[in-house]
Amino acid sequence: MVSDILYKLKDDFVTFFPNMVAAVIILVIGLFVANLLRKFIFLFLSKIGVDKFAEKINEVDFIASSKFRLKFSTLICKTVYYFVVIITLIVAADKLQVKAISDLLSDLINYIPVLISAIILLLIGVFLADLLKKTVYTNAKSFGIPSAGFIANFVFYLVMVMFVLSAMTQAKIDTTFFSNSIILFLGGTVLAFSIGYGLASKDTLGNYLASFYLKDKLEIGDDVTIDGIRGIVIVLDKSSLTLRTQSSDSIVYIPLSKLIDAKFEIHSRKKTFDKYID
Repeated sequence: MVSDILYKLKDDFVTFFPNMVAAVIILVIGLFVANLLRKFIFLFLSKIGVDKFAEKINEVDFIASSKFRLKFSTLICKTVYYFVVIITLIVAADKLQVKAISDLLSDLINYIPVLISAIILLLIGVFLADLLKKTVYTNAKSFGIPSAGFIANFVFYLVMVMFVLSAMTQAKIDTTFFSNSIILFLGGTVLAFSIGYGLASKDTLGNYLASFYLKDKLEIGDDVTIDGIRGIVIVLDKSSLTLRTQSSDSIVYIPLSKLIDAKFEIHSRKKTFDKYID
């Protein structure tokens, strides 16, 4: 009985040992090839300047304020390295006839392209969200809209949430619960924000529309009387008009929206007003 067991162990070892040696050789060769490919790809990507796009991503506010720095050359090199390593492990596991490990690694290797596409989608989302944020902020500032920074940040995170959910879906992660919760939250937030901001920005919008109405009617340097106040127009922007009164030499600010219904009289056009400006 004991001799049969020993013979069986010897036969199993004789069968297993060559496979183990072959698996070790495969691992050594695979690691060597993985390192070689990583170095070659890093040099190639460095020469073509692939990290220039990553620099734009790193300039995004919430990334710039953190210690995280994205470098595409390093990310791609590590992805290729571990891709080759996993393939090597699959071949070695097949050689050792360990099917469970081989199947697990095969599923992982099939998932890598899906994960890469999700990461690319997320990076595109970060770039577009930051671009929209800057555009909204610039336009809001030019229109004299208050809380331009808040609006720009709201747009940024709204776009980011959409791309994060899309990336999770691409990565085959169930987002049903997150999507429904976020849709309800965003719906309520947008509604409350629209009503509140619409009421708060009523005067600002009125001033902006009035600037078009008064575009050819008033100019800097005009000697005018508005609601009984006479002075020289020294500033005329998209939200207000500034008068330097002749009687008391004081400054009067008048919102443009009030000029639509107000009665004003122009005494002379483009009067020299340098002497009225300090």
